[in-house]
Amino acid sequence: MGDGEAALSRRKGCRVPHGQRTLAPPSVAPDAPAAPSRFGRRLLSRLPCLLVGAILLVGATGFVAFDVASVLQSRTVRGYGAGRAHVVAYISGNLADGYILLAGDSHVELARPEPVSCGRRILNAGVSGAKASDYSAFLDMLTLRSRPAVAVVTLGTNHLKRKVTLTRREVADRYEAELTGVVERLSRLADRVVVAAVPPASTSLDRYLDRAGIAALTRRQARVCARLGCTTVDPYASYRGAAFDIARPGATEDGLHLTDYAAAYRAIDRLLCS
Repeated sequence: MGDGEAALSRRKGCRVPHGQRTLAPPSVAPDAPAAPSRFGRRLLSRLPCLLVGAILLVGATGFVAFDVASVLQSRTVRGYGAGRAHVVAYISGNLADGYILLAGDSHVELARPEPVSCGRRILNAGVSGAKASDYSAFLDMLTLRSRPAVAVVTLGTNHLKRKVTLTRREVADRYEAELTGVVERLSRLADRVVVAAVPPASTSLDRYLDRAGIAALTRRQARVCARLGCTTVDPYASYRGAAFDIARPGATEDGLHLTDYAAAYRAIDRLLCS
């Protein structure tokens, strides 16, 4: 050991035998990567949230933002639904029997209907991104503390994603079977069930959405209600354009979601109050 090393060891209060080299502490490998800084640890802990936020930001102007399930898969929609079930159940505890339950996907969750003519209260139980099977799972988690007079359900758009590899007939068959489960569950919760037609969409979304399937799924609703005794209605008729599946110009905010859902519920006020 040179004079410099000996002097250093004396200043640190340790003794190194003459002729022996100093070694790194055995608990730290000389070439081990440095531990993440405090900032790095915080960044890693928030990485999942940052990724989700980035996905939603990228899709904010198109279909990706709408359909969370297409990015995070159905289990994430159901996880979100579990949280919504607690909120909806809590609010239902503050309502007397005889209110209107709005059920379905983001077309419902985004809706802010005006008071209906008969004065019935309205409870929004929408779950954004939900297919009919996801909504059945939501209803299985939901315990209402009061009984609705009528439940109005809007579902179908999330079944029409282009990424689905099923044929249009297979999609319609699956939708009919899953919608049957939704109507059966809602029939146990509410006095009456109304099934709303699938809303129209802009042709600008044809790359992402099988728009022609809108009419096909709406026809299947009639079959479900013929068997189960529910009522079908089209609250979105005034938003349709040249064809049943095409939204008229100015009817949507982003090609998919309507500019004014309140108008859709005004159109069926009499049905909601009967």
